[in-house]
Amino acid sequence: MPRMNRRRMLEALMALMSSPAVSMKRARLRREHGLTTYDGAGSDLRNIRIKIDGRNAAVLTIAIHELLHVFMEQQYNFATLFSEELEEAIVKSLADDLGDYINNPKNERLLAQWARAVAAKMGE
Repeated sequence: MPRMNRRRMLEALMALMSSPAVSMKRARLRREHGLTTYDGAGSDLRNIRIKIDGRNAAVLTIAIHELLHVFMEQQYNFATLFSEELEEAIVKSLADDLGDYINNPKNERLLAQWARAVAAKMGE
């Protein structure tokens, strides 16, 4: 795998989101903005389900955040390397940075691409 930068990470997350193994839908959540569940571990993840609370305005950033959880588990087996607290801190930091990058006015086409892809994945 090539060294990751923002563009490559977003491409990898887009490919992951496009996978038929990943389902994404809006749901009312009580304690979080997004929730990811899956079966298996490491690179053997299956039945990946992402729920996003659509009442939050940052749906794209939440989608990226949840996809990062899956990507990090698949690529780096995060669940065995880090506690939930550290995993969340790492993913939140990356998601915030990638969200800022997508929302930069210079990346208007990238933002539109992600908005369409997330809406399509959620069947909207």
